[in-house]
Amino acid sequence: MDNVFRVIYDVGEDIYKERGDIRAVTCKNIQQYSGIKTVAKNTARNYREETRELRNRFGVKVPAMELLRNDILGTDIEDHPLLVALEKYDGFEIGRKDWITRSKLPLEIGVEEAELLGIIRGDARKENRTGLTLYTRAENREFYETVVGPVIRGVFGLPGEISDRINTKHFPGEETENYNEIAIPLGSKAVVSWLKKDIGFPDVEDMLDKLPRKEERFGYVMGYLGSMGYADMCRSIKRMRVFDDEESLKYVAKELKKFGIKCSLPSHNMETEISKYEQHRLEILGKQVDKLKILNPVHAKVFA
Repeated sequence: MDNVFRVIYDVGEDIYKERGDIRAVTCKNIQQYSGIKTVAKNTARNYREETRELRNRFGVKVPAMELLRNDILGTDIEDHPLLVALEKYDGFEIGRKDWITRSKLPLEIGVEEAELLGIIRGDARKENRTGLTLYTRAENREFYETVVGPVIRGVFGLPGEISDRINTKHFPGEETENYNEIAIPLGSKAVVSWLKKDIGFPDVEDMLDKLPRKEERFGYVMGYLGSMGYADMCRSIKRMRVFDDEESLKYVAKELKKFGIKCSLPSHNMETEISKYEQHRLEILGKQVDKLKILNPVHAKVFA
């Protein structure tokens, strides 16, 4: 370890102690604190051999700054969550930002992870080439604050922060409709590529196939209903409705039947000034609703 890198290491360690967050140990912050303009170059030189060995073993380039963070933590780089995940999954890709945010992937999918997968299937929309963002109506804020955000933080190590936005829908010949939404971004190439390539998102059948145990399959469906479902009382009878494409609803209905939960799959012909289409929904009524695990607090309050 040369003298310049010794200073870089010491400054990085001080930043970690001061901030209490290893993600604060960045090239920019070290440069700002130390005045050294060659932080990236010196750090890369110090870890050149280790970087080469890791590339040969795992097939990915681990940033030198991540190796520095790992040394400050006193942990073995081979135990890094993303490198461990590479030995289990073969589809996902690691983005540079994943090292900075210290994203992670679940090595085992239990009930909580399966519920989150169902929620993601219900609410996630493509934002750009690699990103997904979860969107829901503003009235579901409690669901996102108490359930979705915390589980995203626990399962993926992502911030799970909620933002507000206004969604505008406009169809020719009709009035423009504005409504409030809340959103949680999944700003991780590793997480998004894992969902698509290793888990089968957004295909419901493919995703369920990745969950061989009945507890996780039930959890997935409950997450799906928690995000996609509309809960109301129809003539004093509990009702849960989900609107989606016909094939997805058929697979969900098939899973519900396995758990002794009866549902119907009605459809209606819909027409606007610019198109005609068939609307499909899944409907659960009365005592069948009592067999569900209600994840969304908004739904729970309707049925209380």
